[in-house]
Amino acid sequence: MAIRTFVVFITLTLFFPVTFILATDYSSTNFTVKDPVIIPGGGYATSTTYQLWNAVSQLAIGISSSTAFTGKSGFLYFPTVATTTPTPSPSPTPTPSGGGGGGGGSGTTTVQTAVTFKGRAYPSSNVNLLENAALVAITKAGPDANFEITVSGLSGGTYAFGIWASDYQGLRSVTQTFTVLVTPGVTTVISGIFLPPTIGLDKIQVKRGDILNIFGQSVPSSTITVAVNSVNQIVKQILADASGIWLYKFDSLLVELGDHSAGSRSTVKVDISEMSQLVFFKVGNQNISASLPKNCPARGDFNNDCRVDLIDFSIMAYWYNRPTPPAKIDLDNDGKINLIDFSILAYYWTG
Repeated sequence: MAIRTFVVFITLTLFFPVTFILATDYSSTNFTVKDPVIIPGGGYATSTTYQLWNAVSQLAIGISSSTAFTGKSGFLYFPTVATTTPTPSPSPTPTPSGGGGGGGGSGTTTVQTAVTFKGRAYPSSNVNLLENAALVAITKAGPDANFEITVSGLSGGTYAFGIWASDYQGLRSVTQTFTVLVTPGVTTVISGIFLPPTIGLDKIQVKRGDILNIFGQSVPSSTITVAVNSVNQIVKQILADASGIWLYKFDSLLVELGDHSAGSRSTVKVDISEMSQLVFFKVGNQNISASLPKNCPARGDFNNDCRVDLIDFSIMAYWYNRPTPPAKIDLDNDGKINLIDFSILAYYWTG
């Protein structure tokens, strides 16, 4: 039997020569074809991205493809995996920073680390920017009271900024403070700032029955709410004129003799400012005029230099957690100096 099988094999070999094929693996990042031959067996191979169907026959010459691979079939090429070359994205055209001007240049973009503040103050007023309690920039608001001011050349980190403005009479606003985390190479924009109105008095003492003029400046045509603090608070709304100037004539008969205070806030459409600083007056038996245009901060000015700055901070720091602090330094009147007092001091900060 073995001899007969051998004879049949020799006979088939003589009349039907067989070519033995050495197959080579073909692979890509997606799949591998193991030991390919010209006449593959039936069935199919799979991966997560394709299926390769085979038949017991010579594959027709040609190319089949998908988004993940290309199969080239036939005697001349079997199989060949396509290599996809990514198309590079176009590089953005750099935009030079700074102002206008033409001419050449390197074409590179200058990256700045900066903070920009935008908001409303008073028409043509000087807007002051403080960085960690030091004055670093001043700009002038437009006729519409809008302003924009930038501090640049910063390093990354957390900064404490403050903004205040002075009106046409030299009256100062309260200082609005901002704690900003600055990222290197990024310009941070703080918008929507609305400085409270300035406020002043024509008298520090008014004879009961006389008129006390309360005035200041804000955004043009804004609504000013004036609050007079007494046993019963008195609230009055008036309109600022086209220059943002406002005046409220207060009837001193509405309050009793003694000490009182007044504050104001501004409204433009749905935007409402914080309260202004408080101004203090007395209702008595005679009139005593106030000094204009200088109006010192109502609170926090411990050394009477009409500023709330590091000197006042140092005075408060001395009394921190010490017993029986002076009443002038104990801003919340709780008998001790703590973080609440420092927060109030920051509200009146002028630098």
